[in-house]
Amino acid sequence: MQTAIKADMCDFEVYSIVKYLRALPPVKQKILRSVCTPLKNKEEQSR
Repeated sequence: MQTAIKADMCDFEVYSIVKYLRALPPVKQKILRSVCTPLKNKEEQSR
């Protein structure tokens, strides 16, 4: 799957960004439960 962002980047630039992101420490922040309803019910998600 190619995105518009990668379409204008050479392989080295993409590699450099991925390497930088992997070097960052993980974020330890609790994420609150979403108040939005799911777009699909459980039966549709399992397909």
